Amino acid sequence: MKSTCRQHEIVIHTYPKNIEYLVISGAQNKVEEFDTKDEETVALPIDEERSK
Repeated sequence: MKSTCRQHEIVIHTYPKNIEYLVISGAQNKVEEFDTKDEETVALPIDEERSK
């Protein structure tokens, strides 16, 4: 594929069976860690409270 701003080529090989990809050229691979303890979630009200 080509980037929109500079028209340089980005080459990525995908491996659907392994759910991963390999950046060949034109980009960098970014890895982000996710910890479920750090997530900020809001508990949704149960149906009875929501109907009030």
